[in-house]
Amino acid sequence: MLLRNNPPKLALWFSSIFVIVYLASALLSLAACDGSGAGIPGGLRRAECPQGTVGGPAHGVQKAIWDVMVVFQFLSVVGYAIHGAMAWKVHRVIRGREERGEIEAVDPDEEAATRQRARELWHKQYRMEGL
Repeated sequence: MLLRNNPPKLALWFSSIFVIVYLASALLSLAACDGSGAGIPGGLRRAECPQGTVGGPAHGVQKAIWDVMVVFQFLSVVGYAIHGAMAWKVHRVIRGREERGEIEAVDPDEEAATRQRARELWHKQYRMEGL
């Protein structure tokens, strides 16, 4: 088997991008519906702002529902930040092992033979000779 299929840098970049996107989305939601209207262009006013806010709809979602939506956005930020932190930790551990020489290189011929055996076993078990 391969040592790892998904490099931790991929998870780190993925999480970092989502942290930025969700944080920006949550902050824009808060700013667009804060009620003061200070410096927020009309285009950023959202139809789902709570009822009774300045620039908000006369009838719309309740403030509690809107607050929960923003809280979920912030929880997504926290979740992706934790995911990114775990990916960074794994990346550092793997890099340390590589520097110390604890990780052996996988021989490409051995890897190909292992994959071929796994493929033959799968075809044999599931009778997929036609594929």
